[in-house]
Amino acid sequence: MADTPHRILGVDPGLTRTGYGIIDIINDRAFLVHLGVINNSGPKKSLPEKLFRIYNKMIRIISDNHPSEMVIEEVFYAQNVQSAFKLGQARAAAILAGINCELKIHEYSALEVKKSITSYGRATKEQVQHMVKILLKLDEIPRYNDSSDALALSLCHFHSMKYRNLTKTATTL
Repeated sequence: MADTPHRILGVDPGLTRTGYGIIDIINDRAFLVHLGVINNSGPKKSLPEKLFRIYNKMIRIISDNHPSEMVIEEVFYAQNVQSAFKLGQARAAAILAGINCELKIHEYSALEVKKSITSYGRATKEQVQHMVKILLKLDEIPRYNDSSDALALSLCHFHSMKYRNLTKTATTL
């Protein structure tokens, strides 16, 4: 008898493009459910309009796919303060949507994600994309880096859950 799927939503936030990737965990294996991007490029939109669009689209994605958890990348150090603030605001819009939908929110650094997916914390974007393709048995690498990164976040959380469960089991023996 198959276990009930555990659904994880990964989010790679950005003002221009916010990537998302949803996986199901069934019998200790990860399967792709859905991926895509929230695209804010095109006609000039104000910052509040972009944030509102991210929030609304995330609400719809969550409502349509029913994940139980959201995983999002932690804020990283940025040389450009303006870019860091904008990224933080995009993160906040996505996190608020998740909280509004009563999801558990988890955060991982880029280093943690790379190490979890490739076993090397300084892996290139191409190496991470290639491993996402292999781990999810995809026919091709996702079109957008943002959705590939979001899937990597989901997979990182899956690996972290497996590790925590193994550790918990080992300590009860």
